[in-house]
Amino acid sequence: MLSIHMYKKIYLIYFRSFMLTITGYFGFLLAALTIASGLFIGLSKIRLI
Repeated sequence: MLSIHMYKKIYLIYFRSFMLTITGYFGFLLAALTIASGLFIGLSKIRLI
């Protein structure tokens, strides 16, 4: 049988990996949006759009 201490350890590991996944996903989304808007502004300044 697993002790409460072990359960806490496992829970913390899962929680940390979950948070990393979420922050990584949002970070990627933010970077993609920044690059896309930067390209769009750059292109409209050159008047290609």
